[in-house]
Formats: sequence, C-alpha cells, structure tokens
Amino acid sequence: MLDSASQSHFITERCVQRLRLSRTQTHAQIHGISTVNTETHHSVSIYLRSRHTEWHTTLKCAILYHIIGTTPSTNFDTSTWMIPMDNKFSHELFDQREYIDLLIGADLFYEMLRSERRTRPGNYPVL
Repeated sequence: MLDSASQSHFITERCVQRLRLSRTQTHAQIHGISTVNTETHHSVSIYLRSRHTEWHTTLKCAILYHIIGTTPSTNFDTSTWMIPMDNKFSHELFDQREYIDLLIGADLFYEMLRSERRTRPGNYPVL
C-alpha cells in the first residue's frame, strides 16, 4: 500500500517471519490519525524492485503487528473498467480483499508516481 501521508515505511511481523528477514533493534513512537499512538522496537531493511522495469530501492521499515485491516473493505468488480491488456499491476488481485503487509511512505510514494502511469476517462483509478 502506498500512503502519501506516512512519514515512515512499515512492514508486518507476519511478513518479516515469512521472509525470514533479519531485524534490527530500534525503538520508535508512531503517532497516527485521531491521536492513535503505538510504538515499535524493531526494524528491517528490505530491497524492492519492479517486476516490469529497472526500478529498485532499499527501504528501512518499522515492524508492526498489523498495519491496517483488509483492503479494499469488500471485493469489487472491475470487469467493466476496460483495463488495457498490456497494463502491469504491482498486484494483479488489487480488487480482492487482502491484508496489507507493507506500507510505503510519502518519500517513495511521490517517486513512484513520477514513473509511467496511465489514466482512463471517467471515475477510474490511475493505472
């Protein structure tokens, strides 16, 4: 998930365990919307790369038990969207409910938006 308001990057404990990532002890206070606060005691460095381009980066992510519930809140039908067949998504099942294991913060969010993107007329998301 890309979050244009987040100042940090986050990863779930579940993802860290599945990928067997090496953690570093770090303590950070996290302040959220509606004065919801939490803290983390560990972080990991992860290497991200595109499956479709040469883009890549390394991120330091704070480890949280949960980032957010499932998203989208319900599955939705995209059959009428006429998405171009050559469009490549970071997640092909973006329209299906799923847990979020990685939240990418604002600094990388805007860098990623500068890359190639496509739009369609009407009330559709940016591809």
